[in-house]
Amino acid sequence: NNLRVDQRHQLFHVHASHEFLSAPTMIAQLHLLLLRVLHGMYVEACCEVVAFMSAGLPREPEEKFLWQEVTETLREDTCVDAAVLRLKLMLQIHRQGLGPPEGWDLVSDLVTWTQRGSSCLAGR
Repeated sequence: NNLRVDQRHQLFHVHASHEFLSAPTMIAQLHLLLLRVLHGMYVEACCEVVAFMSAGLPREPEEKFLWQEVTETLREDTCVDAAVLRLKLMLQIHRQGLGPPEGWDLVSDLVTWTQRGSSCLAGR
């Protein structure tokens, strides 16, 4: 894939409490989601999933590229919090009438969540 992201910066709104960021555009949301996934910040990523996906799936080439990066990064992670994030994303994707991203296994993630869910922070 030779596509690259040309937009090198994003502007985020900082909540008045200075406790969290708000991404005003789809590409900003994807950047933030990717950063959170790369740093294992699944609790924060899970909190944003429903709002992020309510706008629909990425449509623009740069958005699709970042979405692919998120899905590929999550595919490789076997921790229970990553499984919960994948489940939440799959639910939102299903609501859009689509199947899971390539390589994601709903059954495996459900088993992981049911067996190791007590140690999960992202699903609370």
